[in-house]
Amino acid sequence: MMHITRKFEHLKIQLQAIKSATSNFADDNCIGKGGFGKVYKGELLHSKGQTIVALKRLDPTFGQGNPEFWKEIIMLSLYKHENIVSLLGFCDESDEKILVYEYASRKSLDLHLNNDDLTWIDRIKICIGAARGLAYLHNPGETQQRVLHRDIKSSNILLDENWNAKISDLGLSKFGLANQQYTFIVSNAVGTIGYCDPLYVESGLLTKESDVYSFGIVLFEVLCGRLCITHGTGIHQSLVGLVRQYYKQNKINKIIYDTIKDEMTPKSLDAFTKAAYRCLERELEERPLMTEVVRILESVLEYQSVNSLKTFTMETRSQYLLPDARPSSSVVNSIKATNPELAGKVENTDLFEMYFKIADLDRDERINDVEAVPFFQTSGLPKAILSQIWAYVDVNRSGYLNRPEFDNYLKLVTIAQSKQELTPDIVKAALYGPDSTKIAAPQIDLEALAVPQLNLKTRSKNPLLDTVPSNSTENDINPSHTEMGRQVTNADVFESYFKRADLDQDGRVSGAEALPFFQASGLPKSVLAHIWRCVDTNRNGYLSQVEFDNYLKLITVAQSKRELTPDMVKAALYGPASAKIPAPNLIPQ
Repeated sequence: MMHITRKFEHLKIQLQAIKSATSNFADDNCIGKGGFGKVYKGELLHSKGQTIVALKRLDPTFGQGNPEFWKEIIMLSLYKHENIVSLLGFCDESDEKILVYEYASRKSLDLHLNNDDLTWIDRIKICIGAARGLAYLHNPGETQQRVLHRDIKSSNILLDENWNAKISDLGLSKFGLANQQYTFIVSNAVGTIGYCDPLYVESGLLTKESDVYSFGIVLFEVLCGRLCITHGTGIHQSLVGLVRQYYKQNKINKIIYDTIKDEMTPKSLDAFTKAAYRCLERELEERPLMTEVVRILESVLEYQSVNSLKTFTMETRSQYLLPDARPSSSVVNSIKATNPELAGKVENTDLFEMYFKIADLDRDERINDVEAVPFFQTSGLPKAILSQIWAYVDVNRSGYLNRPEFDNYLKLVTIAQSKQELTPDIVKAALYGPDSTKIAAPQIDLEALAVPQLNLKTRSKNPLLDTVPSNSTENDINPSHTEMGRQVTNADVFESYFKRADLDQDGRVSGAEALPFFQASGLPKSVLAHIWRCVDTNRNGYLSQVEFDNYLKLITVAQSKRELTPDMVKAALYGPASAKIPAPNLIPQ
């Protein structure tokens, strides 16, 4: 052991300094305890200067000992990452074994699962940070050894003052080869009840996928605002059991933490829950790598931030509430002085009404964030300003704008386009002042409006179980629709349609993004729904470029008045003449 202690000599901290920092381990300085022992808070002078630290004091009666102590030192010295807790030093003196870490002022994630001040975006960011830390341990890059944590849980994810997540407690971790697809280590199963991978418990085979399973549990804890195991009326209630039940019934919304439900965009929730549920798959090969989990969670954040444009936090929301709707006369005069063309222009009621009708795709007399995206995109304003405007006008925090609120939204867009700063007083004047009715709707390029949103409520199983069309059906397409047989597919047209439809540039087209092509086809909704079912082969609600090309081909066939029977669809998509079916002439309005 002497050669190990010499290697880490620079990290040694004297016991007397630690006793002084903790008032000799006074109970008042104890901030928690875990499998290693009690954790204390103290102010300590070390290599980085005087700072507040967390000190973990080994207590063998808690279950861990000398091996875990040295493993933590070795692991945290070798593997450094912004999302892994930093080891500042240690003490191995007079039978005391103490680890000294950077202090995470917000303590551990398990204490904040039901924190009403944590928005959905805040929670996504915490999950991304923790995922990045675990992904680094699995794929450190600079070494041939990956680290298998073995005890991923919300209480081992620490949060600093800025809510940055940091993986902690590597005392139970093990090394594994990083140059193999699967790393198997035979070991006695350790960890925490509720988080342990069932396969690891049953077989004793530890894999990186065991950590992935545990991380999936944490994701659902964050989503549902509760620990994976709760105790009620003397009964253990497992979150995993609830998740499996409600996910399979497509009712996951029933167990989401109430305070974040209204903030979520459907796309962000769908991507998050699918990723989390994949982590819980029984078979190892069906679980994602942590690098993939990071990528998916980053896309979840993008869906939420870009599509909803409501990126403000609980702390900043209050500044957007306008309890006093009476602006001062000086502010009203300020608007007149700086925007004479606005103050003198009568409100164009017809224009406001037309914009509302264009945006209200589902005809429910209100505008959601997805329906408002075209107006966001064509305004030319920064996302931060658009987020601020939405916060001002969505006064009841419902995620929807009624007609007066949407008019107000358009008025504030006009004010912002005039370079007027949207202070609370300016907003009050614009929305409630005597000249508010004289503020015109902004000029929107209607041709540039990309109209999203479609809800295909009925999706049966894919009818194309056998993708080999009969010869008679193949012959039926060519002679009866001869221009298909002559005309080679215009690849440029297919590609231009796909690029036009893929609004969020994620390489796939959602039902919402495909709506303009639905509307421009002239086909009945029942036929369009049938076409969607035919081409959405994996039932994920999105079309790849190949699937979108098939979607367009079937529109062409349907426009030729051919009935889309299963055999006809097979011939159109998989028969020899399929490559000769051109893209339809669609000009979304």
